[in-house]
Amino acid sequence: MNKLKNYINLSRKSVASLVIFTILACGPGMVDYDEFMSFFMPESATVNGGDLKYAYSSQFFYNDYDDYNLTNGDTTDHEKTLNISAWSKYVGGKVSKKQIEQSLYGTSSALQDWLTSHQKTEAADYITFVRGIDQAYKRETVDYFTETKVDTVALVELFTNAKAALPQLKDEFVKERYAFQTIKLAMMNDQPQEALQVYDAAIKPLKKKTYISDWALSRKAGALIALGDSVQAYYDFAQVFDRCPSRRHAADLSIRSRGIGFQEGAIALCKNSHEKAAVYAFAAIKPSEEGLKFLEKMVDLDPTHPLIELVMSREINKNEALYYKQVDYWMGEPDANKEKENHDKAIPYWQKLKDFATACSANPQVPKTGFWLGALSYLEYIEKNFDKSAEYLAEAKLVVKPNTGLSKQLEIQELLLLSNKSPKITPELEDEITPVLASFSKPKDFRMSNALAEASKQLIARYYGRLPHEKEEKQGWLASCMNKKSEPEKVTIPYPKAKAYLLAALTSYQTNAGSEYGGYMSQTDMYAIEDTTESKTIEQVIAYFQEKKKSAYDTLLQSMTGFSQDHLYVLLGRRALSEHDYAKAAKAFEKVAPEVWRQEPWKSYFNEDPFFMTTTNKEKRSAYTPVTFAQKMQELASRLADNPNDFEAAYLLGCGAYSMSYQGNSWVLLRRQWSSGEVNGYVQKDYETDYYLATKAKSYFETALKSPDAELAAKAAFGAAKCENAAFFVHANSQSGEEDYTVFEARIAKDKVRDYEHYFTLLREKYKNTKFQKSLIRECSDYSTFVKVKK
Repeated sequence: MNKLKNYINLSRKSVASLVIFTILACGPGMVDYDEFMSFFMPESATVNGGDLKYAYSSQFFYNDYDDYNLTNGDTTDHEKTLNISAWSKYVGGKVSKKQIEQSLYGTSSALQDWLTSHQKTEAADYITFVRGIDQAYKRETVDYFTETKVDTVALVELFTNAKAALPQLKDEFVKERYAFQTIKLAMMNDQPQEALQVYDAAIKPLKKKTYISDWALSRKAGALIALGDSVQAYYDFAQVFDRCPSRRHAADLSIRSRGIGFQEGAIALCKNSHEKAAVYAFAAIKPSEEGLKFLEKMVDLDPTHPLIELVMSREINKNEALYYKQVDYWMGEPDANKEKENHDKAIPYWQKLKDFATACSANPQVPKTGFWLGALSYLEYIEKNFDKSAEYLAEAKLVVKPNTGLSKQLEIQELLLLSNKSPKITPELEDEITPVLASFSKPKDFRMSNALAEASKQLIARYYGRLPHEKEEKQGWLASCMNKKSEPEKVTIPYPKAKAYLLAALTSYQTNAGSEYGGYMSQTDMYAIEDTTESKTIEQVIAYFQEKKKSAYDTLLQSMTGFSQDHLYVLLGRRALSEHDYAKAAKAFEKVAPEVWRQEPWKSYFNEDPFFMTTTNKEKRSAYTPVTFAQKMQELASRLADNPNDFEAAYLLGCGAYSMSYQGNSWVLLRRQWSSGEVNGYVQKDYETDYYLATKAKSYFETALKSPDAELAAKAAFGAAKCENAAFFVHANSQSGEEDYTVFEARIAKDKVRDYEHYFTLLREKYKNTKFQKSLIRECSDYSTFVKVKK
């Protein structure tokens, strides 16, 4: 909410435009809520099944959706499939898997009937038993909320009967399942000690254990936690995590959700090196643990452990989260001191990770998948050892059939290296970049987007003959990519600024979004780029598109952005108008197909008279097009240039210039977006511009004030007052909200009286006898209130 209402109320059309443009003005949303500044893809690690969910995440609970009745890749889907397959094997395929599923998870009796008819009564009774558990412990979802209805008496009875039946069972297939269900019942009844006793008596002695025994072990570990034995529980959960994919997620969550850290004593419980490696791996994937020390143990104990590469990717990603400047989507900019502390902390850890990666790459027992070479290439890149990074990249590219994630990581690495390859842009460098850049069209991963943004920043600076900026400043996006303190180098390559502009466009979510639902946080706002680009740059872009002799790089860059001739000439006209070069604007608009002006947004947002200064918020309809408007402004500017005393021309120029501004009825002549809330103290943006302050319009009105015609001068004073109001609106709304509101309101009110009521005062004192001033008192509530207060 704005702290103060607009001094001059917005027109009805301007208010309506909020509905259409607010979403655009808000910028990109998150395609991936786990997004952060990172260039190393965890997918480059060779992983099994659903293990990739244990890659580094800024979310403490990763992608855990079980509470919302959605399946988890390494739990729910496995359980059902495993169970049905096991029963199918048990009955020798004599009952179809569909019938088994309907019998175990539905109401069919087909499986039970077959078991009874084939004298497998223990198995048939087991199905009756588990249905009894389901009946006593129901979960129902009503209006998106899951409710559990528990018959505690029935559960106790079921446990007692099951415990008594267990020693009598002969069929180990059935006995293993009965034991698991009995342990589960003990935990449902809050009897962890009973659960341990059943496990020791019924599961341990089994000669042939299946995944069901691991399910039971997971329940047993839960019982141990309830009894306070976190060391044994940690060991048990680690083994479940290691060997039971269908309970891996549950094992990890059981420890992680309780905040239980690494239990050193669990190592003493291990029977062999593999179990020890499993415990270290279990520890290494926890959010709060530093994984390198565990990773080193894993390699020493079991160099082929399937999680080694994934844990290494976690450590790289965790350090990236400290090393790079991160923008929290919810909280905004981080504390500068904390940011520096994190960055400084990350620097020495890069060397440790590089030393470890080097050792693994040279270790003959560690699988040679290309991962370690890719990691080393990235780690050398971070330290700006670009030549060494390129060597590792070349080696990694020789790996036969790398996984898809590693292939993408190598593309990221290559783009980053090429963008830093030379301080100058050459045709040869453009040729090298072409096939790599093509892979970054519509990026489907936030790291691909990050890499494109970083590489573009480097290349844009070189197209301008400058060094890249280390941090963004409050200026145009193109300007923020380069360090203006450095002396520019001469750029000899054709159309350098045009290419820089198109690269900037590729980093925007409007031009190069990987999803229809939004962009990545690293992506920029195309509208902000357009609004801060000089018209001469757009002229070069147009010439670049019209160049008949195109290289492969030119063709690719132009096709990836996909700008049409109409789009570019509309943009040129807009930028020329923003510079008040009306002749250039008119020529640009003349080259736009006439049907464009009959379409949206022009149809709805440029149908009010831009030369009419309303006093009642009732706009006057007109048939102007951008072409005729620019031509009219050019004619008026010529009149004023030829005759400085043509005060009517000055007044109309003021009206036209004001209409193009943020508060005007024809803002669409300068911008593609508009929002009533875009001027605020939360967005770091330069509001001290003609578009927001209407400074050029004010200068025209001030010229018209010199008119000997009092009526025209009075109108000019009103126009200048509206320009003052535009400046006041920016002053009041662009300040931070840290000040107490009452204090802020009082201070802003004083500022308004002192600095922003000059022309209303002039109207009241000098032009009080004019017809215009008298009508203004009747028609303009703001002016009428001003006059009453000043009496």
